[in-house]
Amino acid sequence: MIILLVFLLLVAFQWVRVARAEAHIMKYRYRLYALRDRLRRIAIEDTRIGKNWLYPYMDSTISDTINMLPNMSGWQTLALIPVSHSRHDRLLVVLNQLRHELSKPANAPVREIYTEMWQEIANQLSDRHFVIRAEMATLATIFHGIKKLKIVLRKRERRSLESVLLNEPKNVNRSISADDCALSMAAG
Repeated sequence: MIILLVFLLLVAFQWVRVARAEAHIMKYRYRLYALRDRLRRIAIEDTRIGKNWLYPYMDSTISDTINMLPNMSGWQTLALIPVSHSRHDRLLVVLNQLRHELSKPANAPVREIYTEMWQEIANQLSDRHFVIRAEMATLATIFHGIKKLKIVLRKRERRSLESVLLNEPKNVNRSISADDCALSMAAG
């Protein structure tokens, strides 16, 4: 009797886990569908974007991502790193072309969708894997701390430079220009 009860509980837990995973995937699929629909609306409204190679690339990338979402995991992404590095030169050429095209002011709406797509992929992976979510939070905290430290160090350097300039003895025949101050701050 106890074995049957344990078996039924395991089946119930597995069912809940699968249902939760499917709901999770559907949430991100619908977000990506919304991005793809927005891209298509932009291409209809601005025919220059619709005729550019960037539009079919983004449309197919979003569609492929939607189809791959159930099988996408952080561990597979890590496993594919050596494969992408084996094609490193070709990948760099394509990425440079993509960056160049996205940097054009006329493609700003597509650049926004591109950024949001990658944010959704990162969010999906971090929601799916607790370890990735924890690491991303840790890295965000570290980078935030580094940013604050840089600001504090720049302020201290500026104060130190100002105090040296203001407290310099009057008999010293040396003048420091604003350019010298800017150079010393840029060097730090």
